[in-house]
Amino acid sequence: MTSSDAQLLARRRFLAPKQPTTGRSALPDRQRITTKSHETVVRALRDANRKLQ
Repeated sequence: MTSSDAQLLARRRFLAPKQPTTGRSALPDRQRITTKSHETVVRALRDANRKLQ
């Protein structure tokens, strides 16, 4: 395990108990994805998926 893997694991363990039960991410507000950017990501993934089929 690399040091970056260990740091990521430590961060996940730190955030896990803070995860809300609603399924929403426990990320700080400045790191949360907006609805508009979420829709853009979903649209891009759907387009990429169609191209693969």
